[in-house]
Amino acid sequence: MKKLIFLFSIIITIDVHAKSENTAPLLVEKRVCSENQYSSFGIYNQCPESPDGSRIIYTVYDYYPDEVKMVSPVSLWICDSNLNNHRLIKKLEYETCNHNGAFQQWVDNNSIAYSGTHIKKVNNKYFKGGIIVINADTGKIEYGPYTGGFLSDNSYDGKLMMNIQFEDTNLGTKGLYELDTKSGIVKCLFRNSDFIKFRDKHNWSGNKEPKLWSITHSMYSTDGSHIAFSVHTHGQGGHQQFFTCKADKTDIVYWGTDFPGHFLWYDENTLWGSDYNVDDGQTNDRFFKRWNRHRNYIETLSGPGCHTAASADRQWFAGDTSYNSDPIKLFLYKKGMATPSAVIFEHKFPDITWKARGHVNPSFSRDGKRLYYNRAISETMKQAYYCDISEIVRN
Repeated sequence: MKKLIFLFSIIITIDVHAKSENTAPLLVEKRVCSENQYSSFGIYNQCPESPDGSRIIYTVYDYYPDEVKMVSPVSLWICDSNLNNHRLIKKLEYETCNHNGAFQQWVDNNSIAYSGTHIKKVNNKYFKGGIIVINADTGKIEYGPYTGGFLSDNSYDGKLMMNIQFEDTNLGTKGLYELDTKSGIVKCLFRNSDFIKFRDKHNWSGNKEPKLWSITHSMYSTDGSHIAFSVHTHGQGGHQQFFTCKADKTDIVYWGTDFPGHFLWYDENTLWGSDYNVDDGQTNDRFFKRWNRHRNYIETLSGPGCHTAASADRQWFAGDTSYNSDPIKLFLYKKGMATPSAVIFEHKFPDITWKARGHVNPSFSRDGKRLYYNRAISETMKQAYYCDISEIVRN
């Protein structure tokens, strides 16, 4: 077998000034992939590090999936956290789009889950989609494929949810499913039809038939006791209808369509995100805020942002500029501060970022000393990067 040798990691040093009397420490950005690889981390706030922090996972595309092609064949790569020992783990069965990589995420230190695109049809070509769990060292399939959908936004204690939205699925019907990788048991949490009563009570717009809906953005709370998800009605006037409940499917709380932008769980039972339309009596200023499950405002966490990320101790937050902005910036906030402690990067490549949906998707490292993100370096190249923020967060 021929050995492939790549020159990995480029260092970009930027003199960044926070909006204060003091100059922020010098920030150093490092490219994770090789120079010519079009690459991506997963969805926002999904740390690419293994739970023990020793390895990093990223997706490499065969080519740039622009707004016309939209999808590309991809591969999963792993490197050590010091950016050494890059290796190809697996050429994936499913193509994916520019949006969230292959939704790749660590299930534990030895297993990785991934899925194909959430897009159903491109240029008259239909995609099945599918979810697979593999061994992180050998690439051998441990579970799956479970066809017809894509992964949840996170996993918890060996469990992951699967958003099954395509007709062609080997799980039976559209809905939200859960795989327990410790037992191998798959169970259906909700079928689309379970939400008909909410459609009728709240007069949902968009498609009326449950078979035309999809469940998306499923997510475990920090202790796994609750889950959140959206039911997207699609069609003319379609919206995402936001729900939370306990992990055993009890105590279902319907929020509506005015949920926080790029919502995340703050802890075991409260949520946070970008306040661009939450109907809570607060100003819709896109600041990062926190609410309980019943939409009651708790606190303002930081200044404005779009895609969301939080450190494990919830003392630091990261977010990018709003959709269609130019330039695109990534901000780092200390909790309670309206102005950023640092601007991690700034670039003027709006087409690849917004039209082609090559979103920044920030996330913090396990120890909170790095910020990972996708960075456009031209209008045809997006790559996986991180920035060492240890000098900032220790203050």
